[in-house]
Amino acid sequence: MSKINKYEIVCMLGQDMSLPAVDALKSFVESIFAKNQANIMKQENWGIRNLAYPIKGNVNSTYIFFVIEASSEAILEIEDELKREMTIIRYFIKKVKYVSDKMSYLAETATNELD
Repeated sequence: MSKINKYEIVCMLGQDMSLPAVDALKSFVESIFAKNQANIMKQENWGIRNLAYPIKGNVNSTYIFFVIEASSEAILEIEDELKREMTIIRYFIKKVKYVSDKMSYLAETATNELD
């Protein structure tokens, strides 16, 4: 078994998703983590943000942020499942050493509506 590390994961969701659909997808991603024995340390909804450029026809996206603890093998499985989810237009996974317990600025300023 490999060493457990901390990872930040950002999922960008398609612009046409309703709030119930966003919540359902968040639960789905959490179930992927659980299936791969990943421990969720932090979760934030960063709300709807305008994109700098269109991604798969989307000009804005809902951002969901997670910090998890998982093995490198589990991260490979999680990444494979995130790739297959069609409503996630992009995702980022970054290994980190330190996790802040404070709410991020993006979560504090989150909105579920476009300006």
